[in-house]
Amino acid sequence: MFAGTYVAQDNTLRVSEVLLGTLSDAGLSPRAAAWGCWSIVYYVIGFTLEEQALVVRPGADPGKADPARFREAVERGAYPHLAAALPHLLSTDTEARFRYGLGLILKGLEAELEGAPRPRESRSSPHVGAKKRAPRRSG
Repeated sequence: MFAGTYVAQDNTLRVSEVLLGTLSDAGLSPRAAAWGCWSIVYYVIGFTLEEQALVVRPGADPGKADPARFREAVERGAYPHLAAALPHLLSTDTEARFRYGLGLILKGLEAELEGAPRPRESRSSPHVGAKKRAPRRSG
């Protein structure tokens, strides 16, 4: 199990050092660099796990990862947002999906560099002091 561990092996520490150094050298604060590093690492690990679930060996039961099963469940239920997004949710272009998600994280870190409002540092929550978003308007 990987969850909840601080891997203190040289190869893991070297990767973390390079990533933190890159983010720090770009001008991020130690907190932003550390949390940005975690965000990138968590995204990569999570995406990799999900991507592995998409691979079904020939003759094996796809189980819960079966796209046809997901499509049927969405289409027979009252899920208009899921139905509209279905082609994108079932897209097999994992590289494009990965690049999109990583790009969002990097753009957020870039916004920190451009002087975007930053949440007040807090030991209890990274969101303390963050501005609330205005509600989305429909139409």
